[in-house]
Order: sequence, then C-alpha cells, then structure tokens
Amino acid sequence: IPTIKIKFLETPIYCLLSFLWLITHRSKKDTIVHLHTIGCGIILPLLKFVGYKVVTTHHGPDYVRVKWNFIERAVLKLCEHFVVSLSDEVLCIATWVKQYVEQKYNRAVVCTPNGLFLRARTMTKNYLKKFLLEQYRYFLSVGNLVPEKGFLDIVLSFNKLEKNNGWKLVLIVLPEYKDKKYTAKVLNEAKRNKDIVIIESSDQEMLNELFSNAGTFISASSYESAPTYLITAIGYNIPTIATSIEANIVVGKEYPYYYPQGNIFALNYYMEKVVYNELKFNTFNSQLLRGYDWEEISSIIEESYKNLFTQW
Repeated sequence: IPTIKIKFLETPIYCLLSFLWLITHRSKKDTIVHLHTIGCGIILPLLKFVGYKVVTTHHGPDYVRVKWNFIERAVLKLCEHFVVSLSDEVLCIATWVKQYVEQKYNRAVVCTPNGLFLRARTMTKNYLKKFLLEQYRYFLSVGNLVPEKGFLDIVLSFNKLEKNNGWKLVLIVLPEYKDKKYTAKVLNEAKRNKDIVIIESSDQEMLNELFSNAGTFISASSYESAPTYLITAIGYNIPTIATSIEANIVVGKEYPYYYPQGNIFALNYYMEKVVYNELKFNTFNSQLLRGYDWEEISSIIEESYKNLFTQW
C-alpha cells in the first residue's frame, strides 16, 4: 500500500489506508490484525470499534527519540496508551520493554524479541579489496543515519586518534531512513579523514563479509529498543564497544566494553586502546544468543494467535 514519505504523517496515512483495505477485504470473524510499534496504535480505536481482534508488538517508547517534537511525542504517548489498553494481546521485542510496560501499565506482556539469522563467517575478501580494508583492522558500525545511532560520535572519536596504526572506520548506512541535517554533519566530519569509509547498502553478502572480518564493532546509540546489530556482532564473536544504555546492557551483558552515551572522550579512549592492542575483550559466551531463535519466537506468536481464535 503506497503512502507519503513525510515524518509524522507517513505512519498515520499508511495505517488509515491499511484500515480501509482491511474492512473491504477481510471479515472481522476470521481475521487477527497484528500491529508493530506504538505509532500504529493510532488506528487501534477504529479496529476495535469495527470488532477486529488485535495483537500489537511494542517496540519500546519511541517518543524518547530526539527526532520528535513536543506534539509528536504527545501523540506517540497517546498511541502507546491505545496499544496497552485496547490490544487483545501485547507482545514486546525486549525484556527491558516488557518490564517498562508492565511497571507503567500493570499489564502482562509477552516477550518476543527479533530473531537472528546468523550466517557462518565467510572467508571471501571481495569487499575488503573493494573498500581497501585489512582483515581485523577496522572498526565497524551499522545503522540508519539518524542522531540516535551516534555515528557522529564515532567519527569524532576516530578523528581524535593521534595514530590509527593502519585501522580504518567503516560505517554501513542503511538506506531506509536518513536525517538530512545529521547526515550533513556526519559526512562533513568524515571527509576530513581518508581512513573513514561510509557505505550505503543493506546487501546481506556484503554485511556478512564485513562482519566476518571486522576488528571491533561499535554501537554508539542513545536509544535502542532491540539492538539487532549489536546482537549480530556478538553472534560473529566480534570484540564490541557499546554505549551503556539499558537495551545494550540487557543484550550484551558482560561481553562488550561500555561507555557513557555521548562521551566521545571515553569512546576515543577505548578506540585508542584497540588500535594499540591494549584492550582485552571478554570471551564469547554462546548463552548470550539464547532466545533469538526465530522458530522459538514464531511459536510464541502463533500461540498468541491461537488463544485469540478460541475467544470467537
């Protein structure tokens, strides 16, 4: 279903168009509607008024993101209220989100994290050659080019290195979302250093090779609901540096080195220790990846659907 790519209007218009399609194509007697993120909660009153059963997956309090203004945050908080109070079943994608919702709204929530399709390390070097990278001698970070991902902090910290000892910084920018002003800041700072490589792509073959050969992964996020690429890096057994936000700590536990979000001096300190081989990382523990198997997660979601079908 087409929609318009305008911040704040994209989700409401898409939800409304989806609702119109739904009521003209599917009977409420044999249909469960599954919504994702609290923003889609804007359509919940209409869905319940018509009589549909609704499952909503809560991806975290999205209104804390820096991109929203006061009015947009207020609307998202209202949407969250709709999600928790009107949904027949509420799921969430992280244990910290589950705790947050249950404490705030006193409602039981089922945790269904985003699963992982971990691929075996590849021995190919095609993309290393293409981007002039040396195996295990580059920092890697992946995400959308928006303020809460902290790419500017990573670039500033890398540029503060007195010597990088042959290390490079690779930022893989996913093409789905960009903040124009923030993008300009990152690109302006990055062009000062020839050892910073910015790649705009979500190609899985490329991601697999660059994860397989990275020296250290960095997550500089100020907000994450479920830090997918941090989990991915742990799955590849890559040494990891991450901000000490709750979502990262819940996922990474003792594996990464943590630093205060926004503190580029602390990040620079760790990066400097890495390039001089003075940082000893913790041993990988496979238990960190428990709970991210898609088959287990899908069976939990399926059980939620079955429970709702028995209520008809």
